[in-house]
Amino acid sequence: MGKFPFAYSGARSSRSYTDVQEISLEGKQEPKMNETLREMVVARLVERGWTGLREPALGIIHYRTAVGDKQALAYMADFGPAETNVMLRGDYQSEGRNVLESYSVLIPKTADEAKVNELVDLFDINAEKAVNESYARRLWLRFDPSAPR
Repeated sequence: MGKFPFAYSGARSSRSYTDVQEISLEGKQEPKMNETLREMVVARLVERGWTGLREPALGIIHYRTAVGDKQALAYMADFGPAETNVMLRGDYQSEGRNVLESYSVLIPKTADEAKVNELVDLFDINAEKAVNESYARRLWLRFDPSAPR
């Protein structure tokens, strides 16, 4: 990490700034997401059949479809210390779009394990429903309705 100079030459204005301010990024680190909350979410995803991952995704789950095996990924986004929630969201691409884009859940940063489990369950149930309604998965389920994820 280094220093970034910011200066304005005045090429497009009659103003000119000759002083250069330097902003040092030494010793600054991006705040880490609450590790305990992350661990609780990953543990619950694993209990529900997902495979736990390190960063950036929390988990992955595979689905059989008419076009071959496909995967869904779960991510958790923290929008900074001023926010009271993190967002658990998913990604499963079908027909050129993320079918899980509208199935995110907000998890309070102060949630206890029971609340985290409830919200992860809600995410997983909605994610599975959305994936099962995607075109290629729906075709596969028509062929083999007892197919596991």
